[in-house]
Amino acid sequence: MTTEPLEDSDRAARMALLRTAIVYTPLFAAGLVLTALSLSGRLDAGPVLTVIEAVLTLLFGHQSIQSIRDLRSTVVRTEGSIGRKWTKMDFIVSRSHYLSVGRNIFRVPPVDWHLVEEDDRVLVVHYPHTGTVASVEKLPSSEGPAQTGRK
Repeated sequence: MTTEPLEDSDRAARMALLRTAIVYTPLFAAGLVLTALSLSGRLDAGPVLTVIEAVLTLLFGHQSIQSIRDLRSTVVRTEGSIGRKWTKMDFIVSRSHYLSVGRNIFRVPPVDWHLVEEDDRVLVVHYPHTGTVASVEKLPSSEGPAQTGRK
Protein backbone atom coordinates (compact mmCIF):
# COMPACT_ATOMS: atom_id res chain seq x y z
CA MET A 1 0.00 0.00 0.00
CA THR A 2 1.39 3.39 -0.93
CA THR A 3 1.40 6.40 1.34
CA GLU A 4 0.01 8.78 -1.29
CA PRO A 5 -3.69 7.83 -0.83
CA LEU A 6 -3.32 8.34 2.92
CA GLU A 7 -1.84 11.78 2.30
CA ASP A 8 -4.71 12.64 -0.05
CA SER A 9 -7.33 11.39 2.41
CA ASP A 10 -5.60 13.21 5.27
CA ARG A 11 -5.58 16.39 3.17
CA ALA A 12 -9.31 15.98 2.45
CA ALA A 13 -10.04 15.42 6.15
CA ARG A 14 -8.03 18.52 7.11
CA MET A 15 -9.90 20.57 4.50
CA ALA A 16 -13.20 19.37 5.96
CA LEU A 17 -12.01 20.50 9.40
CA LEU A 18 -10.95 23.85 8.01
CA ARG A 19 -14.34 24.34 6.30
CA THR A 20 -16.13 23.51 9.55
CA ALA A 21 -13.98 25.99 11.48
CA ILE A 22 -14.52 28.69 8.84
CA VAL A 23 -18.31 28.23 8.94
CA TYR A 24 -18.89 27.85 12.69
CA THR A 25 -16.34 30.24 14.21
CA PRO A 26 -17.97 33.45 12.84
CA LEU A 27 -21.40 32.10 13.83
CA PHE A 28 -20.06 31.44 17.33
CA ALA A 29 -18.59 34.95 17.58
CA ALA A 30 -21.81 36.56 16.34
CA GLY A 31 -23.83 34.45 18.77
CA LEU A 32 -21.64 35.54 21.66
CA VAL A 33 -22.13 39.21 20.74
CA LEU A 34 -25.92 38.88 20.29
CA THR A 35 -26.35 36.89 23.49
CA ALA A 36 -24.23 39.37 25.47
CA LEU A 37 -26.24 42.29 24.07
CA SER A 38 -29.51 40.52 24.88
CA LEU A 39 -28.42 39.71 28.42
CA SER A 40 -27.16 43.24 29.07
CA GLY A 41 -30.46 44.75 27.89
CA ARG A 42 -28.94 46.65 24.96
CA LEU A 43 -30.85 44.43 22.55
CA ASP A 44 -34.54 44.07 23.34
CA ALA A 45 -34.85 40.39 22.41
CA GLY A 46 -36.97 39.05 25.23
CA PRO A 47 -36.20 36.03 27.38
CA VAL A 48 -37.29 33.37 24.86
CA LEU A 49 -35.15 34.74 22.04
CA THR A 50 -32.20 35.19 24.44
CA VAL A 51 -32.40 31.52 25.46
CA ILE A 52 -32.59 30.45 21.80
CA GLU A 53 -29.56 32.64 21.00
CA ALA A 54 -27.63 31.16 23.93
CA VAL A 55 -28.41 27.55 22.92
CA LEU A 56 -27.42 28.17 19.29
CA THR A 57 -24.24 29.91 20.47
CA LEU A 58 -23.32 26.87 22.56
CA LEU A 59 -23.87 24.54 19.59
CA PHE A 60 -21.86 26.76 17.22
CA GLY A 61 -19.14 27.11 19.85
CA HIS A 62 -18.84 23.37 20.32
CA GLN A 63 -18.41 22.76 16.58
CA SER A 64 -15.97 25.65 16.23
CA ILE A 65 -13.78 24.76 19.21
CA GLN A 66 -13.61 21.04 18.39
CA SER A 67 -12.64 21.77 14.78
CA ILE A 68 -9.94 24.22 15.83
CA ARG A 69 -8.61 21.70 18.38
CA ASP A 70 -8.43 19.03 15.65
CA LEU A 71 -6.60 21.37 13.28
CA ARG A 72 -3.88 21.58 15.92
CA SER A 73 -3.75 17.84 16.66
CA THR A 74 -2.65 14.73 14.79
CA VAL A 75 -4.73 11.79 13.66
CA VAL A 76 -5.40 8.85 15.95
CA ARG A 77 -6.12 5.24 15.05
CA THR A 78 -9.07 3.23 16.30
CA GLU A 79 -9.05 -0.49 15.65
CA GLY A 80 -12.01 -2.77 16.20
CA SER A 81 -14.96 -4.62 14.74
CA ILE A 82 -17.82 -2.83 13.06
CA GLY A 83 -20.79 -3.21 15.37
CA ARG A 84 -23.27 -1.45 13.12
CA LYS A 85 -23.34 0.04 9.65
CA TRP A 86 -26.09 2.42 8.48
CA THR A 87 -27.01 5.43 6.36
CA LYS A 88 -29.35 8.34 6.90
CA MET A 89 -30.50 11.40 5.02
CA ASP A 90 -29.14 14.76 6.20
CA PHE A 91 -31.38 17.74 5.53
CA ILE A 92 -33.27 15.69 2.91
CA VAL A 93 -30.57 16.49 0.31
CA SER A 94 -27.61 14.23 1.03
CA ARG A 95 -27.07 10.75 2.38
CA SER A 96 -24.49 10.19 5.11
CA HIS A 97 -22.81 6.85 5.84
CA TYR A 98 -21.97 5.75 9.38
CA LEU A 99 -19.95 3.02 11.09
CA SER A 100 -19.95 2.09 14.75
CA VAL A 101 -16.55 0.83 15.91
CA GLY A 102 -16.30 0.12 19.62
CA ARG A 103 -17.89 3.06 21.41
CA ASN A 104 -17.20 5.46 18.51
CA ILE A 105 -19.50 6.45 15.67
CA PHE A 106 -17.82 7.65 12.49
CA ARG A 107 -19.29 9.34 9.43
CA VAL A 108 -17.31 7.87 6.55
CA PRO A 109 -17.07 8.48 2.81
CA PRO A 110 -19.44 6.29 0.75
CA VAL A 111 -16.52 4.49 -0.93
CA ASP A 112 -15.13 3.31 2.42
CA TRP A 113 -18.62 2.44 3.68
CA HIS A 114 -19.30 0.12 0.73
CA LEU A 115 -15.98 -1.72 1.15
CA VAL A 116 -16.69 -2.99 4.67
CA GLU A 117 -19.42 -5.06 6.33
CA GLU A 118 -20.70 -5.48 9.87
CA ASP A 119 -18.33 -7.54 12.06
CA ASP A 120 -15.33 -6.71 9.81
CA ARG A 121 -12.23 -5.64 11.69
CA VAL A 122 -11.16 -2.17 10.60
CA LEU A 123 -8.58 0.46 11.33
CA VAL A 124 -10.11 3.95 11.31
CA VAL A 125 -7.69 6.87 11.07
CA HIS A 126 -9.46 9.97 12.40
CA TYR A 127 -9.10 13.21 14.28
CA PRO A 128 -9.70 12.85 18.02
CA HIS A 129 -12.18 15.62 18.83
CA THR A 130 -14.57 15.70 15.86
CA GLY A 131 -14.14 12.13 14.65
CA THR A 132 -13.43 13.39 11.13
CA VAL A 133 -12.26 10.30 9.24
CA ALA A 134 -9.10 10.36 7.12
CA SER A 135 -9.25 6.68 6.12
CA VAL A 136 -10.83 3.30 6.85
CA GLU A 137 -8.82 0.15 6.27
CA LYS A 138 -10.23 -3.38 6.42
CA LEU A 139 -8.02 -5.65 8.53
CA PRO A 140 -7.58 -9.41 8.19
CA SER A 141 -10.11 -11.36 10.23
CA SER A 142 -8.86 -12.60 13.57
CA GLU A 143 -10.93 -15.79 13.29
CA GLY A 144 -9.16 -19.07 13.57
CA PRO A 145 -7.87 -21.27 16.39
CA ALA A 146 -8.27 -19.68 19.79
CA GLN A 147 -5.03 -18.49 21.31
CA THR A 148 -4.49 -19.56 24.90
CA GLY A 149 -1.56 -17.31 25.62
CA ARG A 150 0.66 -20.31 26.52
CA LYS A 151 3.65 -21.46 24.53
